[in-house]
Amino acid sequence: MRVVVGDEAARFVRDGKNAFARHVVEVDPEIRALDEVLIVDRSDNLLGTGKALLSAAEMLSFRRGVAVSVRAGVGAR
Repeated sequence: MRVVVGDEAARFVRDGKNAFARHVVEVDPEIRALDEVLIVDRSDNLLGTGKALLSAAEMLSFRRGVAVSVRAGVGAR
């Protein structure tokens, strides 16, 4: 249950900010809206955890909107 975001969004997610659909580059296909997910970068480093607001297909096709509501980033204090 992983969502991979691009490098441009990694630092924001690490700080606890939401992950937007336009920054999602890969996603496990079985993810559905409201699933708990891990957000990772392209190197599979953990950035944070949160709740998916979109399905896997929607995350990859949408260019706007929040894909994952981040509960905690690994760099958040």
